[in-house]
Amino acid sequence: MTCYLQHRIPIAVAWIVAVALVAHSSAIADEATDEPTEQPANDNATKQPISPQRRPTDAVEILLTELPPPPPPIKRLIDQGDVRLITGGEAQTTMTAFPGGGRLAGETRFKFKYRYHSNARWRVIDDRSTSETNPTGRSVRIAMNLRNVRLIQSHDVWLRSPPTAERFWDAAIVKHEFDHVAISSHPKIEQMFRDRLKRLRNFIVPLSDVQNSRGRVDRTRVSTLIDAKLNEALKATTDFVSVRYKELDYQTRHGILPLPPDWQPLPNVNSADE
Repeated sequence: MTCYLQHRIPIAVAWIVAVALVAHSSAIADEATDEPTEQPANDNATKQPISPQRRPTDAVEILLTELPPPPPPIKRLIDQGDVRLITGGEAQTTMTAFPGGGRLAGETRFKFKYRYHSNARWRVIDDRSTSETNPTGRSVRIAMNLRNVRLIQSHDVWLRSPPTAERFWDAAIVKHEFDHVAISSHPKIEQMFRDRLKRLRNFIVPLSDVQNSRGRVDRTRVSTLIDAKLNEALKATTDFVSVRYKELDYQTRHGILPLPPDWQPLPNVNSADE
């Protein structure tokens, strides 16, 4: 006998229920610089200070309206990655030493969420084998059918001492932070997430993992397992991005050195596992 479970949730509700699953709320890119250009600017009548937009937290937002228009490549990253510029408060990084004796000048924090519609079907099977984890030898084969899967990204670029408005987009620390954004907002990241889900859409679990007190498959437990599978794919995706962040910092000594000429935000591979 095959049973079915369907999630037919309006998009607005799906955002609240499905999107609430966040795997990596603050993947940190640690930046340091020993360049004097990254220090707070001296008072100068020819320079325009930035007036951050205050929020309830210690961090304050740097309004794009108070900055010159960003270069087209950065503008695309701002829109693509839902980037917010902030300053104030404390860094989330806990490093005690930086290359060249520099100090923490900025960090990029990314957040991934997802939303989806799904239905699932399952069948109880007898695999005729027992183990400590499955003493009855009975299992449940579950097949997920996911639709309208979206990976939703947002970024906070935190700057300890924001450059003045007229030189903001040319500052080395700003360019370096957006090199991080280029990694985590790359369109291939969402495809990696989708590909991981494809590999997880069919799985087998012991009946005891999903059965209720009457020995039958419990729909709520099946739904919980599906959520766990999506979180598994999301964690693998964010872990991949975190590795690329670290590789960028290694190549540039946390923004002190320029990008290598052959640097790409993501390696030219066909699979997130490579």
